[in-house]
Amino acid sequence: MAFYGAGVILVIAFGGFAVVLNEVLRSRARIRRRIGAFGELLESGEVSTATPVRDTVAESKPMLASLERRFPLAGGKRALGASVIGAIVVACALVPGLVFVGLPLVLSALVGLLVAGVVGWNLGSTLEFRRRLEFIDRLLVVVEDFQRMVRFGMATGQAFKSVADAAQDPVRGVLRRVSVEADLGVPLGVALGREAHRIGISEMAMLAAIMSTQSRTGGGLAESVGNLAEMLRERIDNRARMKASTSESKISLVVLCLVPGAAIGIQAVSQPQLFATLMNEARYLLGIGFGLILLGLTVAWFMVRNVER
Repeated sequence: MAFYGAGVILVIAFGGFAVVLNEVLRSRARIRRRIGAFGELLESGEVSTATPVRDTVAESKPMLASLERRFPLAGGKRALGASVIGAIVVACALVPGLVFVGLPLVLSALVGLLVAGVVGWNLGSTLEFRRRLEFIDRLLVVVEDFQRMVRFGMATGQAFKSVADAAQDPVRGVLRRVSVEADLGVPLGVALGREAHRIGISEMAMLAAIMSTQSRTGGGLAESVGNLAEMLRERIDNRARMKASTSESKISLVVLCLVPGAAIGIQAVSQPQLFATLMNEARYLLGIGFGLILLGLTVAWFMVRNVER
């Protein structure tokens, strides 16, 4: 029975890893499609001739630069720290539990490391996802302020620098980087397009396309930016409604997490002999039961998160 439990746990671990990997690939493909739809509006000649700001971090610390590209908004060091700490906590809690239910130490260590790696990877992705939502919420304020300044007759470059200085993190750092490139002679639309590709925000690509098109053809910049602000407002409202609609599912997940522990606690108080038998002679049943419960909770959590996205 111990090997049967080990097989169930391995299936759960590999299934969780496959789900996480599939979700990451789908998210990246979706972002690339959104940004590519607006990247065609940027002038290819401007992009090829504009000189980018030198990235000294990528030259001196390539591993740190790779992490920053993977987590551009959350920050490579911050996401790595959260992932490592979460993985260590999961491994320290899971390995003794697997040994307790009857698995060999080596197999318990392998399963624990695998599950801890999946959890750590997902923690970094979740942190980046939360920063992306925060970025979009605060980008709406920036776009609205920029629209008002342009409508009142302020120059485009001056208005953009003003909203970049007044923005809140994580928008402030991105817009200040764009402002620095614009001061060095890079067209504002091109600089915005580069940052949109770097951080993977399709709304930034829309703003870059608006700025690039307006610089070439003219037209009402305030009206176009206003349409973008209205679209951002609608997306934020839709996300809030979806979050409210999934709150019942989240409460159900919490209840499902508490019920097994409560049932075992009641059994320990009311029937101590049966509880002692369960803990001594049928510990593998605990492992199989908790493994299946965790598998169901993981699938439900991914379904809720996909709806919110």
